[in-house]
Amino acid sequence: MIGELTFSQKNFAEAYRDFQRVMFGYGGDAATPEAKKWQAKAGFEAARCAEVQIKDAQGATRAELLKQAQQAYQYVIEKHPQDELATQAKSRLQELSKL
Repeated sequence: MIGELTFSQKNFAEAYRDFQRVMFGYGGDAATPEAKKWQAKAGFEAARCAEVQIKDAQGATRAELLKQAQQAYQYVIEKHPQDELATQAKSRLQELSKL
């Protein structure tokens, strides 16, 4: 929820870090099924944090944001393939590949 709050405040870099704490915390790969649901959501939202900044970024910054978004979506796909967000993450990756 902290990540969502910082995202709504348009503090995307901090929100990205907040979401990463959830992605890799709470036991990581050994997390409970309930925690895994939140990890998948956090991964998707971390990708969104990077993605919303891409359009206004240039050069190395743009490339780094694109990489962050791709990695976070890939995390959802690989670590949480059964989650409903995995399908959406695949779709977003396809869109990012066009940039």
